[in-house]
Amino acid sequence: MLRWIRAQPSLNMVPVIFLSGSDHPADLWNARESGSQCYLTKYPAPAVLGQVVDEAQRFGLGAPALECFRLPMNLLLK
Repeated sequence: MLRWIRAQPSLNMVPVIFLSGSDHPADLWNARESGSQCYLTKYPAPAVLGQVVDEAQRFGLGAPALECFRLPMNLLLK
């Protein structure tokens, strides 16, 4: 689904957040290669979800779609 989203120019600025029960390196690699900005494992604290919303709003203001969310808990950055 994410590859389809990224193939649509009109949806390129939509941030994509993976929320998964897996922290397996192959799953992280697939999310990164498909164009996700954030990958969190279940179940993030409410404060973390607030930070994710703040980062999504930053993307809505024009941050590049290929950039990752700058959150310490974003596993794509590790």
